[in-house]
Amino acid sequence: MLQLYVRGGLGWSHGVLLVPGSHALLTVLEYAVIGEPFLRWFSPVDPGAPELDPRYLWSGRLLRAGGLVAGVGFPAVEYVPIADLTPAVRWMERVLRAGGTPNVHTFVSLGVRLCEAAAAAGSEIAGAQFSVTGEPATPERMAAFRRSGVAAVPTYASTESGVVGRGCLAPAEADEVHLAAESQAVIPAGGRDGEGMPAGALLLSTLRTTAPLILLNVSVGDTAVVSRRCSSVGPPTSTRSAASRSSPPAVWRSWIRTSCGCWRRCCRRVSAVDPPTTSSSRRRPRAVGPGSGCGCIRGWGP
Repeated sequence: MLQLYVRGGLGWSHGVLLVPGSHALLTVLEYAVIGEPFLRWFSPVDPGAPELDPRYLWSGRLLRAGGLVAGVGFPAVEYVPIADLTPAVRWMERVLRAGGTPNVHTFVSLGVRLCEAAAAAGSEIAGAQFSVTGEPATPERMAAFRRSGVAAVPTYASTESGVVGRGCLAPAEADEVHLAAESQAVIPAGGRDGEGMPAGALLLSTLRTTAPLILLNVSVGDTAVVSRRCSSVGPPTSTRSAASRSSPPAVWRSWIRTSCGCWRRCCRRVSAVDPPTTSSSRRRPRAVGPGSGCGCIRGWGP
C-alpha cells in the first residue's frame, strides 16, 4: 500500500467494482488492514444468480459478519449490471461534490466502461482516481481514462506470482509499472536463438516464501519491455482534499519512511534504457531485482 500513500490516497473514498471472488476479497482486506476500508462494493455479476457457485454470494456476507465481530465495517455487495453502471457513477459524483476523491479499484476494461457510462449519462467524474489491474493497460484504454479527466494507475500481477509491478506516477509509456523488486526477479529472456520463446518473453522468480507459487525462471506466457529508470527524490503527488494528506497508520509508518524515498525516485520522468543486444555484442540476460536498480516494465500482457 506504499503506492497509495505516495499517490496521496490516504483519506480517499474507496470503492471496488469487482465480482466477490478471491481477488476482490484480498483487495478489500488489504485496504481494511491499513485503515482505508472500502465504502462501496459494486459487482458487475449478480452473486446470487442461481447458475453461480454459492460461494460468490456467501463470501461477501461472511466477510461482513466477520468484520462485525472484529469491529471492522465492510460494505455489502451491490449488483450493478455492466449495461447500467449508473449507481457507481452516481456514488462517484456525490463524493466529488462533497470535496472528496473517489478511488475505484477494478479491472481495466470495467474502468473504461464506467467512464463511458458517466459520459453517456452526462455525469462529471473528472478528478476521480482508478486503481486498475487484471488486463493489459493498453494506450487506447488509458487514453479513455484521460478523456474522462480521471487518473488511472495500473498494477501488473499474475495469479501464479502475485504482484509483479505497480504503476509509475510519471510514466514514459501508458502502462509503465515499477517492478516489485522486494518480491520478484524478472529476466527479459525472449527472442534469443534456440529458446523457443517470443520476443519480450519474461521469466519470473519469486523471492518470498509467501508467494502463491514458488517460481524459478518461469514463463507465465507474458511479454514486456524491461528498462531502468532513476532520478532524485520528489514530493508526493498532490491531493484533492486535505484529508488525503493525513499520516499513515503507526504500524507501518516507520516502514514508509525508509521505503518512500526509493518509490518517489522511481516516479520521476528520467529514464535510462538498456541498449539493445546485437548479434556482434551478445550479453547474458540480466535479472531485474533487488540491488539491480529501478526496474520498469511496459507493454506487458499475454
